[in-house]
Amino acid sequence: MASTRTLPVEILCHIFSYTFGGETYGSQREFVRLGHICSEWRDAILSTPKLWSQFTLYISKSFDEILDLQLLLLYVNNSGNSPFRLDVHFRPFLKLLPVKTLNKIHEYVPKVHTLSIDGVCQWPMQDFPQFPMSWLSSVESLKLSSGVLCEPIKPRVLLNDFTHLRKLELKYFGIPRDVQLPWEQITSLKLDFWPIDLCMSLLVQCPNLVEFHALHSRWPKTLHIPQLSGHAHKLKHLSWGFDSRPICNLLSHQLRFPSLCTFHWHSPPQCTGLAEDEMGALRSLVSNFPPSISQLHLFHTEGWSDEFMEFVFVELKGLKSIHLSECTFSMVVQLLSLLNKMNDWAGSCILPVLAEIVIESVFLGYRFNEDSARMEDKIASHMVPLFHFRDPHKRRQFSLHIVQYDKTVSKGMCEAYFSLKKDGYAFKIWYRQNCCLEVPLPE
Repeated sequence: MASTRTLPVEILCHIFSYTFGGETYGSQREFVRLGHICSEWRDAILSTPKLWSQFTLYISKSFDEILDLQLLLLYVNNSGNSPFRLDVHFRPFLKLLPVKTLNKIHEYVPKVHTLSIDGVCQWPMQDFPQFPMSWLSSVESLKLSSGVLCEPIKPRVLLNDFTHLRKLELKYFGIPRDVQLPWEQITSLKLDFWPIDLCMSLLVQCPNLVEFHALHSRWPKTLHIPQLSGHAHKLKHLSWGFDSRPICNLLSHQLRFPSLCTFHWHSPPQCTGLAEDEMGALRSLVSNFPPSISQLHLFHTEGWSDEFMEFVFVELKGLKSIHLSECTFSMVVQLLSLLNKMNDWAGSCILPVLAEIVIESVFLGYRFNEDSARMEDKIASHMVPLFHFRDPHKRRQFSLHIVQYDKTVSKGMCEAYFSLKKDGYAFKIWYRQNCCLEVPLPE
């Protein structure tokens, strides 16, 4: 008997959920073929509606309306009562908008829980069909992306008709005029490439906002600066991108988030010469953060002064998790060196409750440098004393995870890795294959 036949249905379906899914058209077809392997697999798949609850539809020149919509219908029929997610991608260079196809999609998918439409600004909005009315009352998460920056538009449907809308994401999307949203019910808002003043205005208009992302902000649409003090009382998760323009920094100085728990800071790539401006903007934000903040995620950070780094972590002394993504080698070494210090300038332990550090892709860009091994060894030299200081009794109260794009590890890093693993510390090195699959380093 094959070993797979001894697996419980729940375990088998859990494996299928990682192997295949609705992310690409090819994987969707392959997933259907799993049911042709044997009757046990077919019964397991058909008895798990959640596996069929997501579908991605690519409408391009090679779009096969009959086969693609039949596959969509198969997913809908097998999804049962599971909340259905539909992603529609309009490929560039389509001469005509396939209105009939969109009407058929509406017939096959009467209710959508999560709706994502990419390429909505390729045609004049007067040619774009109205959203199906049945979708308006069922969509809880909506993402609209044009793929490119576009001019202001005036949608035919007011978005306040989405009576259950909770999560809204707008990326490269032309600024709608005279559009009303159900502001009070929105709890998550993500804006990419929007004017900074409109981002702040929307933040003010959502009193129940829990999650807010404002990235790649553009020049203000007006010279009016909204007054933001006293708002965002319920916000717990904030993503903010640095902008060197003075008016953007002036707006960020007004922010107050009394319930904030997670903060993501995005430094601009190759921000050489802007370090002082970035530290100034971040200083204003950090000074206003509450003691409740427990997670800090830094993206593309190139390096801070020693005094500023100590200031940040003294202010955020309640941090339990720090995540560095594509930060420079000097930034990582600087952080590890600081965490190895016994006390800060005030005599208190630096980040006394810190339990986790994740370092992701720090070596990206150094793999073709002959000094990469030396850099890894320098990082490794800080890790052993760090664990001895943070978890002296080996109770696994502190963990370090390193994720990189190459499984070639320097001698010093290997020695530190095996030494810490042998002593029972929670230390892992993962290497990422194809930028998505993470595989642990063999022990």
